[in-house]
Amino acid sequence: MAYISKNLADGEEVHHSGSLSRIFWFNCIVLFGVAVLIGLGTQSLPIFAVFFLLALIIALRMLSTEIAITDRRVIYKKGILLRTVTDIPLGKIELTRLRQGILARIFRYGDLELRGTGLGSIFLKNLDDPIEFKRALDDSLSIQPKR
Repeated sequence: MAYISKNLADGEEVHHSGSLSRIFWFNCIVLFGVAVLIGLGTQSLPIFAVFFLLALIIALRMLSTEIAITDRRVIYKKGILLRTVTDIPLGKIELTRLRQGILARIFRYGDLELRGTGLGSIFLKNLDDPIEFKRALDDSLSIQPKR
């Protein structure tokens, strides 16, 4: 959470932080393992490169994503070279929508959509433990003064 902690307003505190699901680290390891096996077994550089790049893309996505609930807003940062930061003030959140399939419930990940008044929205895809994140958000919203 280097980006978020460096860019908090004066007096702003992080109440809860989220991350992408750890199940995708497993995918990354499997893809890297397949890349190594292909590279050692068949000497096929193009196939090795495809699997290696897929593993690298997943790893970079995992490492470059930061999600936090502060006492004032929800912040979502993604990207390394092209950084995208979206935040919605807590008082402006009007809708939260949680989506989880059967496998997502088993492995405790899911999608959480936060929609603010106006055009602002944050779509947290493959969020780790989205129910806990939503519970923390609801707690922050309940103590947020009404404007």
